[in-house]
Amino acid sequence: MKYQHMHRGWHPSRDYLELIPNEAWRVDYISYVLDDGHRGSSIAIIDVCTSEQLAMKICSILHVERVVQVLEELCRVRGAPQLLMCGRDAEFSRRKLLTWAIQHRIQIMYGSSR
Repeated sequence: MKYQHMHRGWHPSRDYLELIPNEAWRVDYISYVLDDGHRGSSIAIIDVCTSEQLAMKICSILHVERVVQVLEELCRVRGAPQLLMCGRDAEFSRRKLLTWAIQHRIQIMYGSSR
């Protein structure tokens, strides 16, 4: 995923590839169609440094409430990251996610899948 700009003017002092574990997480929304025609979707959260899959939750459609719930569960177990990388999906720019990130002092960086 190529990341083009960041929320709230955050400018990294070093390349994000030099991050330490648990410092940055990537949130991806995955949609799929099964052989029988049923559609589904999942939220995947990955540690950017280690490529470890931190969470994979199935959801019927992407709702910001579900994203925040999964992130909150992870933060309780692992502690909060400093940076959250998201796609440009409309749900990732909703006020609820932005408010949650501000409360946890997490910067959000939006990107595209180019």
